[in-house]
Amino acid sequence: GGRGALTERTGGHIDTGGLVPVSMAGQMPAALIQLPQHAFGEEALQSEDSVKSGYDIDVTALRESLTARFGGEWKILFRGHHVVANQDEMTGFDGDVSAYPDMMPLLCAADVLITDYSSSMWDMSLMKKPVFLYCTDLNGYISERDFFTPIREWPYPMAENNAELNKNIRLFDEKAYEANVKTHHETLGNCESGHAARDAAEWIVKQCK
Repeated sequence: GGRGALTERTGGHIDTGGLVPVSMAGQMPAALIQLPQHAFGEEALQSEDSVKSGYDIDVTALRESLTARFGGEWKILFRGHHVVANQDEMTGFDGDVSAYPDMMPLLCAADVLITDYSSSMWDMSLMKKPVFLYCTDLNGYISERDFFTPIREWPYPMAENNAELNKNIRLFDEKAYEANVKTHHETLGNCESGHAARDAAEWIVKQCK
């Protein structure tokens, strides 16, 4: 448990040049909550009830569950959709990184990601870090949009309410998760090697000779 167990395989936090909030760049384990990442239209997102739909995470219970499962004193960071109304009303979090321009350093700095349907879950899973889905409007989303592949076949533990989310965290099986992620990547035809930029640069240099 604790930060060592979570970051040993990824080398820990990266140097973000001071751009990532201190609470994510320090030595305390950090969970990034990214909700919601879908929109059924601007009108819905700007409604007075927008904060309540998907933003009702019990931060206190979440922090207790993360500590119980992984150890450490957790920082909980929030990142919301850029057009969501009433975002300033979010309370209980250790920081709001909604305005941070680049998602990638945030994923590298975080130890756990909690999101709904954002593709960032696949970016996070490439680092073998835990991803937990919090989908309070799952049936509505499926009716309105649906998915290319069934969500229940994804490797990420999914919850539709706080009780399920905390249960998924407390019962998280790291070995089973990594095996499921590996199978999922293979099924989707993942081609990520971890050094694509280097390979591209070497190819360009070779072509210029």
